[in-house]
Amino acid sequence: MSAPDPVAFHRLATNPRVLTGSFFLGHYLHVFATARQWDDVALAAWLACEVTTLDHLRLCRSLHTDADYELVAGTFGVSAERLREVMQG
Repeated sequence: MSAPDPVAFHRLATNPRVLTGSFFLGHYLHVFATARQWDDVALAAWLACEVTTLDHLRLCRSLHTDADYELVAGTFGVSAERLREVMQG
């Protein structure tokens, strides 16, 4: 399988359905960053990840269990605690 086109992948990850639907982690990332008036660079810095990693995080389903947090944190190299903060607002 080839890598996704980064422009198309970003467009998908920032689709209004992803950013406004509570099914996706993208919604919670969007609300969290907007409340702090952060852009993607600031959000990525706070999460200690690359800006491009945000698109992968946005497309994850929302997190509910400890296993969810640990899986996403481990997969993308971000802090599970920071993800909990995002989900709590």
